[in-house]
Amino acid sequence: MSNTTTVKKASPAKAILNGITKKIETALADLKQEMGEKRFNKAVKKAGKLFAAGVKKSKVKKTAKKSVKKAEAKKAPAKRKTPAKKAKSANAKAAKQAS
Repeated sequence: MSNTTTVKKASPAKAILNGITKKIETALADLKQEMGEKRFNKAVKKAGKLFAAGVKKSKVKKTAKKSVKKAEAKKAPAKRKTPAKKAKSANAKAAKQAS
């Protein structure tokens, strides 16, 4: 038997979360010293989860709307436009009001 190691790719959700947490850590590096490392890491992790959840929801909504529109377009046959009704003449209006 050979010893082979396989490297698993991070799921897209984990990749988004990791990217967001790294950006937050670099942007707020000054707070790390003031808050303490442990407390700072917990706060960054929570904030990353919230941001990642917002990103996931917005992607799902956009793709869902597109697929619904495509499905409706395939199902619904083209509607025929009915011709516009002709306006009544001035004489017909006057006769109707007189009676």
